[in-house]
Amino acid sequence: MGVKHKKAKCHPDRLHEARGLCAPCYNKQRDLERATGKRAAAKLRHKTNPGPISETNWRAVGIKDMTWEKYQRMYGEQRGQCKICLEQRDRLYVDHNHNTGKTRSLLCHRCNAGLGFFRESPLLLEAAMKYLVVEKS
Repeated sequence: MGVKHKKAKCHPDRLHEARGLCAPCYNKQRDLERATGKRAAAKLRHKTNPGPISETNWRAVGIKDMTWEKYQRMYGEQRGQCKICLEQRDRLYVDHNHNTGKTRSLLCHRCNAGLGFFRESPLLLEAAMKYLVVEKS
């Protein structure tokens, strides 16, 4: 099972680094944005205003069996806690099986993203756990 490498949109002969760009183009764009402060305002808005989820800022794209009412019920049943780390959160994300679209549970952003980064593979998660145990330093 080999790793798939995306090709950059700017230079198809190079590998994708971020935002569809190769490393040199991404670094150039990032430096320009830092110098002009274009991304600073967007980052500040994102960090200061995630806020609690509500019917107006809620979305469940690609999740077949999720409704706002079901989200509210699940949030109440979980008492606002992530199903994995049990941390209390104002905003929980709907975790779902990407093959079937079926809802599993509500997770905090970190736990939900973590599952995604491990491609929802129990084998990869188990290998990561073994690695952490063996390589603790």
